[in-house]
Amino acid sequence: MRLPAVRRVIGLSLVSAAVVGCSNLPPASSSYSLQRFAVPEVASKSYQVDVHIGTAEMHKVSLPSTQNGKPTFDCIELFDCHENDATFVQAGVSIVPGLAFSYDNQLDRVGVIWQFAGAHLGDSKTGNFSQALVFGASGHSDLAWANQYESNLGIDTLVRTDSWNQHTKAYDIGWVGGYRLNDDWLIYGGPFYTLHKIDLESRSEIYNVTPNVTVVGFYDFEGKQLGANIAAQYRFFDVMELNIEVVSARYKLNSGSQTDTQLNLMLGARF
Repeated sequence: MRLPAVRRVIGLSLVSAAVVGCSNLPPASSSYSLQRFAVPEVASKSYQVDVHIGTAEMHKVSLPSTQNGKPTFDCIELFDCHENDATFVQAGVSIVPGLAFSYDNQLDRVGVIWQFAGAHLGDSKTGNFSQALVFGASGHSDLAWANQYESNLGIDTLVRTDSWNQHTKAYDIGWVGGYRLNDDWLIYGGPFYTLHKIDLESRSEIYNVTPNVTVVGFYDFEGKQLGANIAAQYRFFDVMELNIEVVSARYKLNSGSQTDTQLNLMLGARF
């Protein structure tokens, strides 16, 4: 996320300098997802492909300004708690019966699902109980900056730039179980845990002193997310799938935490 510099007139004096555009820097933030859609029935044949599109709202946590500070989950001025674009695309391929890889463009997540119990997709019948383990890794970066100007006799001079950039790597693991009601309907879900490793760099560059001053801070945070989902899948026209899930998870970072619950939808086809 790249935000343009923001300028706001605070005051102006014809006889002395005045600040124009006090630093309006948004808080440093990291995004996280409440999307699972891990179906425990994996294809019974190799190289079967599935492609889905769906909607799942993203969330953000504003990072502390000190290593042990408390994060903020409440929406505040200049800080959007949720991502604007909730639409995602997910694609997967089975490698061998019961083992599949997937890619999800929300936070660039690569996932692996291994079905270790129950009949595979294509062989399952009413009453089949399937179990699988799910592993995933994802990463994303955000940055923002804001400039501060000084006005003297109508001339604006850049006196300060504040900025931050962060990179988050997330690793998730989960168990998922499913029960097939009939040929069309599958109920599935289970618990998951996600570890978010966040690297943050903050920088302030001050130009109206000699020599110029640069203040840099480096922080390492760990966000921990524990939750579960319950979902239903409806298959139609042999290859089409409609998935709906409810996900609830608690995100904890330092001394702050937030519990979110949301509804996600996904529609796609399997070939």
